Amino acid sequence: MNFLKLKKLFTQAHQQINSNEIESAINSIHQLESLIHTIKKNISESSSHSSSDRIKEFASKQLNKIQKILEDPLIDSNMPELERANSLVREIETLISEDNVSDVKKKFGELNKLVKIIKNSIR
Repeated sequence: MNFLKLKKLFTQAHQQINSNEIESAINSIHQLESLIHTIKKNISESSSHSSSDRIKEFASKQLNKIQKILEDPLIDSNMPELERANSLVREIETLISEDNVSDVKKKFGELNKLVKIIKNSIR
């Protein structure tokens, strides 16, 4: 992000206003608006990517924990919920690799319900 250029444009516009160079000042102000919009967009994109990365990291850790639960030898391997849960794990892994965070969240909701059912079956 070019904050130095932003400062330079502010100074330039201020000088142009003081020198009564109205057209030049208006042009500088338009450049400022454009630069501010670009900076705002870059900050927003950076924040979004960072948030997405944190979500993907968290989802991967949770998925590992769930996979360990699903590998419990006490679980009936013919249980339909187990098959569906393993299928969801594969789907979620694919969604994570595709950066499809919104669908990851949806699938996790479904997976968590199945894991509860599976855990209750071994108690």
